[in-house]
Amino acid sequence: MELISAHVENFGRLSGLDLRFRSGLNLFLRDNGWGKSTFAAFIRVMFYGFGNEKKRNPIENERRKYAPWQGGIYGGEIVFSLKGRRYRVQRTFGAQREKEDTFALYDADTNLPSSDYSERLGEEIFAVDRDSYSKTVFVGQQDCATAATPGINAKIGNVADAEADMGSYGDVMKRLKSEADRLTPDRKTGAVRKLTDRIAYLEAEAEKGEAQLRTVRNEQMNREEHSPMAEGDIQELHRLTAVFEEGMPDEAEFGRLEKLSSELEELREKLDDAGLSDRERREFEENRELFASFLPEDEEITERIRDWEARKRLQEILPVRKAALRDLLDELDEEKNDRDDEEFDVPRGAGHGSRLTAVLFALVGSAVLAFAAFRFVKEGPGTIPLITVIAGCMFLGIALVLAGKRGGTSEDEDAGPEARRRKRTGTERAERDGTSERIAVLREEIESDRHQIAELGRGVQELLDDLRIDPEGNVTETLYELRSRARSFRAMRERSDQERFLTMKKAALEKEEKLRQRLESYYPDPADRTDPVETVRMLRRDAKSYRSLCRMERIAKEAHLAAKREALAREAAEADRIDELRAEIGKCKGEREKLLHRYQVVVRTAAFLERAKAQFSARYMGPVKAAFDSYVSMIAPDDERLYTLDADLEITVREWGQQRQTESQSDGYRDLIGLCRRLAMIDVMYEKAGPFLIMDDPFVNLDDEKLAGASVFLRRIAEKYQVLYFSCSRDRCL
Repeated sequence: MELISAHVENFGRLSGLDLRFRSGLNLFLRDNGWGKSTFAAFIRVMFYGFGNEKKRNPIENERRKYAPWQGGIYGGEIVFSLKGRRYRVQRTFGAQREKEDTFALYDADTNLPSSDYSERLGEEIFAVDRDSYSKTVFVGQQDCATAATPGINAKIGNVADAEADMGSYGDVMKRLKSEADRLTPDRKTGAVRKLTDRIAYLEAEAEKGEAQLRTVRNEQMNREEHSPMAEGDIQELHRLTAVFEEGMPDEAEFGRLEKLSSELEELREKLDDAGLSDRERREFEENRELFASFLPEDEEITERIRDWEARKRLQEILPVRKAALRDLLDELDEEKNDRDDEEFDVPRGAGHGSRLTAVLFALVGSAVLAFAAFRFVKEGPGTIPLITVIAGCMFLGIALVLAGKRGGTSEDEDAGPEARRRKRTGTERAERDGTSERIAVLREEIESDRHQIAELGRGVQELLDDLRIDPEGNVTETLYELRSRARSFRAMRERSDQERFLTMKKAALEKEEKLRQRLESYYPDPADRTDPVETVRMLRRDAKSYRSLCRMERIAKEAHLAAKREALAREAAEADRIDELRAEIGKCKGEREKLLHRYQVVVRTAAFLERAKAQFSARYMGPVKAAFDSYVSMIAPDDERLYTLDADLEITVREWGQQRQTESQSDGYRDLIGLCRRLAMIDVMYEKAGPFLIMDDPFVNLDDEKLAGASVFLRRIAEKYQVLYFSCSRDRCL
């Protein structure tokens, strides 16, 4: 069979491509990206259709991978000759689904439709399936490796009629292996192994059941021999029965006892707090000497602390006001000196002093307003805070006037000297009057501050003088310490009342004796009534424990009877369960024997088929091995390696005393072995009329020496077969 021509309508990146072929070697030297591999795939698809159509990955799904880049009709045609006749096959493909595909075969000489072959064109012409075709005739890029398929084995053995049997061999072996894996006793997933594990589990459960049955019977025997309550609980119940022999107190009685106990406990706490320690006694004497004349109230001392802090703030504000007053007086003197020179124009920098004064007035005003806010919070609305607010506003107003004073100096620069003099005279008079008013206000405020400072200090000094205390500089700390000592003195004075102490002690003794008498009926032993308060608590605990133990005794007896009934039921149930387990064990063992027999039959059948296949393959191992050695000697004449071919047509290499798989070889040797193995199988498969061969740059991994041998190899096979050789390198155009 030979290809004559090909037309690609649209296939991948190829569009409108026409090529003609000749017998022997057809060399296609094209650059990377031209579409050599795509064209090789086109020829395969025209004979076999698409592969991997169920793959979702567009790279693996050939139909989606080779869909036309530019759109248009997806497909083309090929003209080929076979058995003295020429045919033209036309195919178009749907971009998504196989049912959109079309197929037509014509007699190329008459252009009439031909029914010699169907859509399974490749299988009918080459007598192998698509996978076998790809592993022999079609050498894809970087895909020289191959393997013997059932179709290849049948074709090599010249048993085309038995190809169905050989093709089924793999399926049968897969099914036998799957069945063996399903039944295997060697894996946890095997049915025989599962039954074995199930039997082991059931036997273990049966043994556990028998052990449980023995345990239940032993527990029943122990239960009959022992009391349902613990020994400690029994002894405690006996003790409490003696305590409440005459009856348990009701809640009303408990309430009366606990009330007496609470009153006694409260008196004890007051007695514990009544006395003073030696350190407290010394401190009390020192404070009594300090407050011998009078003891000031806590509120009075707190008020003096606030007065002193307000006095300190006024002392901080007073220097600021004095500085502002001095600035105003200096400004007034300066204005008086400037009036003597009426013709002198005010220089541009003359307003510097006014700006400084404005800043000072603004600071004083802010400080006065802050002080007014403090007094308002401390004393509430009154005359002094209102006056202070007015003064602060005046200071801020003066600051604003001084700040704006300089703004008008440039308005009349172009006026005559006389006009400027008149205007300056009027302005100076107004400023002079305003300055005098501000000086008067400042003096009043300074005098008011001095008066307040004196008044606030007088109250603090009178308090310290009355108590004969010298503050030694830090008045604030002295006042805080005074308040603390006054509070401590009041508390200690209350605790040091001896008469009150004796009264409380007598009441406590009476309540204690009364409690002891009430508790005697429950605890006759005086040792149990040493502390009546604790005895009342113990009585409450004992009553609660007695009720709990009585309930526990009743429940224990009921539980004993229930446990006895439950043990009998468990014993019966466990005996039934053991019988069921033994029955299931017998059933599983019978089923395991059947499955094990089936497993052995499957394993022996698979071994028999494998031996039969090996015997079948052995008949053509010699021709394949001879052809393989011949092709290896063409490409690598100096190769001294020993190659071995087994019944599965697998090649191994003997190196360093061991047979090694081809996967252990370099890329170049793997390609060499794959190519020679492919051609050897093709030679044996097609002894008469061989197919055309497609080689998509198969020598990329060969070194220079082997490339020379590859040239001989290519020319030799081109004498027997039509070869379509694709490459992108002139070095590999052999």
